[in-house]
Amino acid sequence: MENKEEVLKDLQKYTDLKVVAQSKGGEVLMNSLKKDIVRYIDRLTVDFREVDHSVLIAHCASLQANLSILRALQNAESNAKVVEEVLEERE
Repeated sequence: MENKEEVLKDLQKYTDLKVVAQSKGGEVLMNSLKKDIVRYIDRLTVDFREVDHSVLIAHCASLQANLSILRALQNAESNAKVVEEVLEERE
């Protein structure tokens, strides 16, 4: 199990991400990420027969990166709650 200091660092990280996600700039960022994700999915479904394997890999890598960032922002609040529960259980 993680020690209390590491858990508190995780809580701070998720709290910081939550603040970003709930800000106006965070909304803009998440909307932009969603548009990019749709664009990459569209590219994959249209281009898969015509482009090189390396181009498909690049599209998938970009899609994965954008999804990871979006998930981190969208899940920050629930992740923070889980970490808070872990802290409460340890006390």
